[in-house]
Amino acid sequence: SLDRGAQVITPKDAATILAYCDVKCGDRVLEVGAGSGGLTTALLHAVAPGGSVHTLELKEENLNVSAVKQSEDEEGYVVRLFNYSDKTIKNAIRLNKGRAPIETPQSPCEREAAEWYLPPYDGRMWSKCSVVTLEELPESELAIGKDGFVDFEIAPKKILTLKFVR
Repeated sequence: SLDRGAQVITPKDAATILAYCDVKCGDRVLEVGAGSGGLTTALLHAVAPGGSVHTLELKEENLNVSAVKQSEDEEGYVVRLFNYSDKTIKNAIRLNKGRAPIETPQSPCEREAAEWYLPPYDGRMWSKCSVVTLEELPESELAIGKDGFVDFEIAPKKILTLKFVR
């Protein structure tokens, strides 16, 4: 396997990525591996007005992200990770640079339309992160570091579901 380090995204690179991915006004984008935020800035300009960009970071690139969605109880967001390897993996994750989205009341119709939408954040940190079942029933609570990262461990060939709460 190739060892890949951080990549510098120039404006020319960002324009090429935006064109190939067909990113446009009003789109909702999840950027996995935001790094310094260079591409995030270009994405924010491309989806405005009406769109949104949210980031998810794993300290090590050794897992598959299988879902990011609003939780069933609408109190937060759920991230599902899959360990495709034959070894137990220790890693850390951060959603939206560790900041919770702004809490806004919605009608049932707005909630349905926004099911996959992560609202903008106001600088508040997530209040907690829990390991939950696929049905989103709590199993255990995980500590959130000052930098917003949550350390976790995932067994081989298993799915881990994490719930971030405002």
